Parts: sequence; structure tokens; C-alpha cells
Amino acid sequence: MKRTKRALLLMTVLALVASCRDHERALTQSYGDGVVSGQVVVGSSMINRDPAGIQVMVRGTGMTLTLTSEGRFTFFGVPEQIELQFRRQSDRINTSLSLGRQNGSLVIEVDSNGARPGRRRGVAPLPPLLQYEGLIKSVATDTLVVADSHGQDVTFKLTDQTVIRKGNDSLTTADLKENDRVHVMAYQKDGDTVAVEVKLQNEDAGNDDNGSQTPTATANGLVASKGTSDMVVHRSNGEDVTVQVDDSTEIKKYGQPFAFADIKEGDHVECRGTSVDSSTIKAVQINVENAPGSGGNGRHK
Repeated sequence: MKRTKRALLLMTVLALVASCRDHERALTQSYGDGVVSGQVVVGSSMINRDPAGIQVMVRGTGMTLTLTSEGRFTFFGVPEQIELQFRRQSDRINTSLSLGRQNGSLVIEVDSNGARPGRRRGVAPLPPLLQYEGLIKSVATDTLVVADSHGQDVTFKLTDQTVIRKGNDSLTTADLKENDRVHVMAYQKDGDTVAVEVKLQNEDAGNDDNGSQTPTATANGLVASKGTSDMVVHRSNGEDVTVQVDDSTEIKKYGQPFAFADIKEGDHVECRGTSVDSSTIKAVQINVENAPGSGGNGRHK
């Protein structure tokens, strides 16, 4: 009898452990742990050789980015085997390129006839990525200073590989201004904090009658639970924030309208709105994205 009770107790414990593991997988789901980066150049057969306006997409993930004239792109959380798609309607560019796991940055030549990998640059695999969020204190062509969420100033080195974007649109340092809110993914090298991606998080909202900017609050992380008109977002620093939504909340996934009902536990979201209290915000805008594939190495600042 005692052995039977012990066996039942052991089975219950194992079931609870498995349930916790399943929940952990749901909160950390992504398409993979890879990073793909590179530069798109337009082939000599094309009249318009400026890559600006070309859309780069990772097929099957919803990840997309519209290029600037520099042609640079970076995607996080991709699987080992991917297919990149390239589109620009104005000159009928609509092609794709299949890639395996990449250990460096690629140069890809595209035209209306196809896409071809160029010479691979000698870039080593990226070390574990760190994540930071805060307000810009100063910006130059090669450096960015951000006051992070702990009140510490962090200086980032910007290189020709750093991707700056807002939503699906690529930006340049000229688009960044003091007091802009940014999310930065970076790594440590030779004493420098090197930025891989700088994501502008400002709302396209106007000023009030006094000329002051409307206060905003953010909640970025993984959806831990969800109701009919709110959800709990688990930040990577361990904090939980309740995000309230209503009919006026704008929700998008990779630039496309998205329904709140379609957001699921484990989805990665970036929420902006107004503060209700210390642990609640009322969302004005929600961007649904894939969780960064840092394999648990990323740290949110």
C-alpha cells in the first residue's frame, strides 16, 4: 500500500515537472536560435541599382524588413535552414535564395532574374547578445549613448554592420534623436559594447497643446497569460506587466494589422501606451514579433 502511494506521488511530481517544462517552452518559443545578416546589392542589369525599397523576408516566419540605400539587414531567431525572399514591385524584383546556417555576413546580389550569394565576408559568429532599453542621450555616426532602465549610461559602438530600424523600415543615425526610446541588441568585444540592432520604439504621436510629449510606458517581452481585454507580459528582467487593450489599440504583426484574439501565450510583443499604475499600462500600440533566438543568453537591461 505504501509503495502504491509513493508511486502515485512520484507520478504526480513528474507530471508537474513536465507541465512546467511545457510552460517554459511556450514562453520561449521562436523559429530557431540563428542570426542571419548581410547586405543586398542590385545587379548591373537593373536600371535602378539602389537597394532602397526592397523588402527582405524570411519565408514562413513573418520577419520582414524594407531596405535603405545601404542595403543592410539582420534577422534574429531564425532556423538553421532559411529562405530569404526579395521583392520590389517597381522593377519586378521577386526572387528568393535558400541558405544554411551562416557564420558571417553575406553579400547578396539581386535582380529581376534571381538572387545570388556574393563573396562571404570574414565575419566571425556573433557572441551571446545582450539586450538594452532606454532613452538616447546622444548619437553620432559611430557611437550611441543610451540611459538604460537602471539609470546607467551605456555607450554603444556603431559599425557598418549595425542595423537601425523602426518596425519594418530601415533607418540611419540621422533618424535618431535625443530622448528617443530604443531597444538595442549588442555584444561585448575588446572592451566595447557593439550594437548589432537599434530598434526605434517611439510612437508616431503628436504633442499636446502645451508642446510637451505625451508620457508613454512600454512593456516588452513574452505573453505569459491573456484574457479578453488584457494580457500579462513577462519582461526578461523577471517583471510582469498587465497590458490593457480596447478598440482604439493598434495591433500589428510585422507591419500588418493583427487581431488581439490571435495573440497567444509565448508570443513576443512590444507594447506602448500610458501608465495606469506601477504594473499596468493601457496600450496604444502593440507590435507582435518573434522572440529573439538568443538561447537564453540574451540579457535585458
